[in-house]
Amino acid sequence: MEIRIVKIILMIVLGMSAISCNFLIVMSGKKYIGEVLNMVEQIMKEQMEVFIVRISNSAN
Repeated sequence: MEIRIVKIILMIVLGMSAISCNFLIVMSGKKYIGEVLNMVEQIMKEQMEVFIVRISNSAN
């Protein structure tokens, strides 16, 4: 049980760091900051939905 929790935490941390890396790459490549922020917000929402599904699946 504890191992599952650690795996979930690691997935979240890795997901967040991957998002922030993509965010920085896109920021340096584009001038439209608002567009980039919307994109990052959408990615974050999708990531969180995936994590919630994974957590609920592992709980069952």
